[in-house]
Amino acid sequence: KRDNIIRPILDISRSEIEDYLLRNGISWCNDSTNALPVYARNKLRLKVFPELNSVVNNAEKRIVSAAKLIGEDDAYLRSLADEAFHKCLFENYLLLSGFNGYELPVKRRIISNLLSLWEMKEITADKIEAFIEYTEKECGKKFDINSEYYAEKSYDKIFLRKREKAVTEEFTIDGEVS
Repeated sequence: KRDNIIRPILDISRSEIEDYLLRNGISWCNDSTNALPVYARNKLRLKVFPELNSVVNNAEKRIVSAAKLIGEDDAYLRSLADEAFHKCLFENYLLLSGFNGYELPVKRRIISNLLSLWEMKEITADKIEAFIEYTEKECGKKFDINSEYYAEKSYDKIFLRKREKAVTEEFTIDGEVS
């Protein structure tokens, strides 16, 4: 499911669907763009999967099955992380004594939630790993969140801090502008 699009038969191949439709006398409409390798999904279906299937029997089905399992595992880990997130985030800081008690997969999701809450753009796996490493650094260290905010470690807490805008003023001394 993505937005308002639901694909309940994603793990059924096109040929299985067409066989079912033929057996049951149901007509269907083919989108002419399905035969053109102009979209990523078409390139995968027309070029990549046939090649994979020639190397590994049922590669496409195996990938779809693995993706389903990964999705289920991710949903479970997200639910654990959501619960953990509320136990170690307070107003504008992350409580490290609570955070450190979780395993790495849950920590990654907590940090993803935290960086999203702190309005960090482009949350990547590298940024998440860097932030987890940052949680282990000594006090006083800073972590760049975005152009407006940074994180600062103080003992058992990591605070969200707003950057102060540099104020430049002109003033005159003995007739000269500095």
